[in-house]
Amino acid sequence: MKWTGVVGGGVIVLMLVAGYWGFFKPHTKKEQSGGNEISIVDTAPKPDVDEKPVEIISGPYADIHQAYSKTPVDQAVINSNYLAAVKFYQENDYENSSGILKALVQYGHVDAKVLLADAYRRGAGVPQDTNMAVQLFKEAIEAGNVTAAYALGNIYEGGAPNIEIDIVAAKKYWKIAADAGYEPAIQKLKK
Repeated sequence: MKWTGVVGGGVIVLMLVAGYWGFFKPHTKKEQSGGNEISIVDTAPKPDVDEKPVEIISGPYADIHQAYSKTPVDQAVINSNYLAAVKFYQENDYENSSGILKALVQYGHVDAKVLLADAYRRGAGVPQDTNMAVQLFKEAIEAGNVTAAYALGNIYEGGAPNIEIDIVAAKKYWKIAADAGYEPAIQKLKK
């Protein structure tokens, strides 16, 4: 198995270059040592894996689509892509960040939903769309993300394009976050 980071047009795409169809199965290798034949066996835990090669989907975010088969190796690809999106976002490279985040959100990645919601709220790499931000925050809240609840409370506190100020709604979302122990929400409710 070989992992390669490819930089093209500023987008980091981590790709699974070789299929992993035999990677998790025990391998026995025979070698000669001092005239004696020895066997070396890889005994790491091996899940049952079909012998067919993995179909590689093409496109700039193919690794994300391929990775959502939920094997441990694939989770590494997903996490790497999420971290790349966060890094792009922190460096104000919103276009590349939002491209990766959109691919991850298609598959329900909760933290990606929160960051993409913030991008829509701000118009960072995507057209500003407060309604989309609210929708993504609510989906993340349903999945248990307390940061999303806090952020949505803040939107209702200050209002935004197409969102009226609603202190009752703000407190409702802060309470969700506070009940989970999120300190900034606890402090908001004390005011």
